[in-house]
Amino acid sequence: LKTNVPTISLLQDPYPVGSQRFNQQVDVCNDSVHVVFNSAYTKNIYSNFINKPSSIIKLGTDSSLFRPINRPKMGNTVIYVGSSDECLFVLPKRKHYIWLELKQCFAIYQL
Repeated sequence: LKTNVPTISLLQDPYPVGSQRFNQQVDVCNDSVHVVFNSAYTKNIYSNFINKPSSIIKLGTDSSLFRPINRPKMGNTVIYVGSSDECLFVLPKRKHYIWLELKQCFAIYQL
């Protein structure tokens, strides 16, 4: 999308170099006036492809809200936090509870 409006892009989900999504991200960022990366790791992946001024702003966690709580532990439980694009589980054939916390939503599955 080409506009005459200055754009700042946030890049936080790295894709494999050369993939279609990677190339789309590079195109969008190179059309921006500034690029914000969520980590030095992400910036390093794209540094040879994006030629715009950039900053690193780490996406932190509010530790007053997200902290350990005293709850009984559920056996056979897997917790995954991340992007739905990268969610893949390989589990033994036993009963498991899986808690998925994705950017879009959350769900609990019993396998």
